[in-house]
Amino acid sequence: MSAAAVMVAVAAGFALDPGVMIRSIGVGMAAAIVLDVTVVRLVLVPAAMTAMGEANWWLRRWLDRLLPRRRKIDLKTHDVSGTDVSGIREESPEPAAV
Repeated sequence: MSAAAVMVAVAAGFALDPGVMIRSIGVGMAAAIVLDVTVVRLVLVPAAMTAMGEANWWLRRWLDRLLPRRRKIDLKTHDVSGTDVSGIREESPEPAAV
């Protein structure tokens, strides 16, 4: 969101140019960025992902074979307090001395 705000500010800066062509490009780019951020990224993408459900995470079989395998983490075995089921406590780092 903040990156889009910076891009809009830069494009709007071109709108202050005395040249008509540069001014129109700046206004057009600023409007396009605002439209992209509000309509596409905040409305359409979340709606499409909700509608597609599990199909969002579908991976082609040939690509799945090429990607390296990682160990799956079972979140059900960990307690919210940071203690896993076996009772071993994860130690937090010592605070740095000032």
